[in-house]
Amino acid sequence: MRDRVRGLAADVGVAAILAAVTVVLLWDSLRPGRTLVPADVLTAVTPYRLLSGGSHPQNAVVSDAAIQFFPWLHWLGSALRSGGGAGPFGLPGWNPLLLGGLPANPNGFVSVWYPAFWLVRFLDPFDAYGVFVALHLWWAALGMYVLCRCVGVRRRSCALVVAASTLLAGTWLHWSLHLVHLVGMVWLPWALVCVERLVVRPRLSRVVPLAIVIGLWWLGGNPQYAYFGMLATGACALGRMVQLRSFVRPALASAGALAIGALLAAPVLVPSWRIGSSILRVHEPVSSTASNVETPDHLVRLVVPDARGNYADDTLFRTNTEYQMDSPFVGVAVLVLVGAGVAARRRDRSRATEPAPWLLAGIGVAVVLLSVWGLPHHALHALLPGYDRFRVGARWLSVLPVCALPLAALGLDALVDGDRRARWGALGVAAAAGAVVLAWWIWQSSVRGAPHDYFGVRAAVAGALLVASAAAAWLAMRRPRIAVAVVAACVAFELAFHVPRWYPSVVERSAYPSVSVSRLASARDGRVLRAGRGKSLVSTFTADVPMAYGIADAQGQTVLFPRDYDRYLRSIDDYGDWAAATNVAPDVLRPARLTSPLLDLLDVRTIVAESNVRGIPPSLPVLDATGEPRVYANPGAVAAVVVRRAVPSTVPAMWSSLAQLRDVSSVAHVVGLTRVVDGRGGTVSGGSDGVDHERWTVDAPAGGVLRVSGRWADGWTARVDGRRAPVYRADGIFRAVVVPAGRHTVTFTYTNPDERTGVRLAAFGLLVLVALLFADRVRRDSRPDEDERGG
Repeated sequence: MRDRVRGLAADVGVAAILAAVTVVLLWDSLRPGRTLVPADVLTAVTPYRLLSGGSHPQNAVVSDAAIQFFPWLHWLGSALRSGGGAGPFGLPGWNPLLLGGLPANPNGFVSVWYPAFWLVRFLDPFDAYGVFVALHLWWAALGMYVLCRCVGVRRRSCALVVAASTLLAGTWLHWSLHLVHLVGMVWLPWALVCVERLVVRPRLSRVVPLAIVIGLWWLGGNPQYAYFGMLATGACALGRMVQLRSFVRPALASAGALAIGALLAAPVLVPSWRIGSSILRVHEPVSSTASNVETPDHLVRLVVPDARGNYADDTLFRTNTEYQMDSPFVGVAVLVLVGAGVAARRRDRSRATEPAPWLLAGIGVAVVLLSVWGLPHHALHALLPGYDRFRVGARWLSVLPVCALPLAALGLDALVDGDRRARWGALGVAAAAGAVVLAWWIWQSSVRGAPHDYFGVRAAVAGALLVASAAAAWLAMRRPRIAVAVVAACVAFELAFHVPRWYPSVVERSAYPSVSVSRLASARDGRVLRAGRGKSLVSTFTADVPMAYGIADAQGQTVLFPRDYDRYLRSIDDYGDWAAATNVAPDVLRPARLTSPLLDLLDVRTIVAESNVRGIPPSLPVLDATGEPRVYANPGAVAAVVVRRAVPSTVPAMWSSLAQLRDVSSVAHVVGLTRVVDGRGGTVSGGSDGVDHERWTVDAPAGGVLRVSGRWADGWTARVDGRRAPVYRADGIFRAVVVPAGRHTVTFTYTNPDERTGVRLAAFGLLVLVALLFADRVRRDSRPDEDERGG
């Protein structure tokens, strides 16, 4: 018992050390008054470029964090703090601030169902962002430590040193500011730990942790990274079953955990599956998944991570964004120790407690082969369409750390044990890697235009680390403590050299500053729209950024772009397949279309355009012409209106009628309406009434149809004076309801029906978990002697 307490205390100490390492590395971005949200990338666009005197992002490649992830997190925080969401447990179900309104689940940037995102309910969004990233990086390192111990690393010091290297893993580090991507990676070591325990000794109580890990993983993670992680988990389970020559019980237990985990994640999985028919980008060719796999000339980045430059250093050479983000680097010292782990003599232990080193390497090989072939992706495309990141096959690199780091820890453990084979394995890898670095340095020195001084420093750093790591391997047999200290020093240097510079440190009060367009748009309410001269992924007051100010954006970017909304925008100014290709609604390119009544229906009250955009209609009053961008008012915009005549329509006829629309209040074409509804119009006031709710006061002397500017979607319900009324789809994308003559109160409420189905499935999954725990306790009480022998 005393040994267990000491062991637990030591493990708690390891967790504290890893937490301290994480905080120290990110401290410049986490300290009070600072944020790691890369809001400095906004200086590349108007109006922020003028405020800052030019564009000066510290790391431009992480721009999505500032333009998409943070605005979504900001919205989620506002929705959670305001309370009263109509979804289960009061969670918000509808985001009205983007593209006419979108379901909050799924969205591809934050997950309302993943508990760690609820931090933004209690913390400032900037602080919540930093805590979220730091917490998950620490959780990844701790999971790697537990995995190292689980695969047979006896010394805590060896597992600790290697686990700290988790923060060096290039793919994990580079994508860490993309919140759901980070979630999709950091649960993988914990899944492998649970699989190892379950396969070695399949029992009911060990099904539970694996099911919970899978559930949380899929609730909050980006589907592609979770998918590759599941491939690795399956490869690990299968490999261990082969090694143990035990199949039936482990396979049944693993399949049960997978099924229960899917039930727990059903609140996200079911809406993701069902949304496929309503979004613009549905499938991508599986053949495209093999693109961007690491080529030989890029593999040098295993030793020299900056061999093609680094966005954080503002130095790039013959590379692209995807190559920079999808890095194979796991650390120079780790790479040398992997050689020791592969070559180490296997200790004489029970096969049930020590997986063979080849198994860890086999996981990576299996995932690479499956990724390059692309065949398994067919299934995920069919189940979760719209998540379009399978065009980049190199995302399998997210699995590399859980293959390399446990092997490295085993190698360090073997070196300390005096294993000669491990020593020669480490020295062999160090020599081979040194030859690669030298050959690369000689080659790049002759390349015209390459940043030779920059690359020379990187080659020198890699060479010095290789020499130090090799020296540690040589010393390990006689001076094991000194050897571990040398390896720890190498890891510490690499962490200090590579990690902090990747993260921006932005002064919080200067992030998303108040600008003229944000002040005017906030005061006018309604939606904001951009007019420009070309198509671009970023534009003036760029897409999604208005959400960070609580402003509704008529355009925007999302991986789940609504098909009907794309069709509506193209009815105003046809931009072709731009949104289908990029998931971004571009600027209105023909200024004459800015007077379209379709913009009035959409409640576009504020229009922004830079001063060099010509042809803005004179009927649009100028609100601000003193700087960039110019801000215009759209006087015809309406949030809601009682139309004078509503006619029944089919879906094709409804879309055809948009071209003839001249007046927002004259007529509405309504799908599902059974008769013509005539009225004399009326007055409408009101609007949002909290999360997922709208309340309108309607005074219509002759009755009529109320049409609001928000998007129609399954899940909207309406009540007129408290009595249920059907919600119709009108004029392409809008909601409408019939109101009788007189003064009435109309309320709209949104609840995602697929989400509710998922909640029921998740509740069933929780009941199954409780039943498994109860059944396992009963079994253990009835057979205590057997458990004692098995334990």
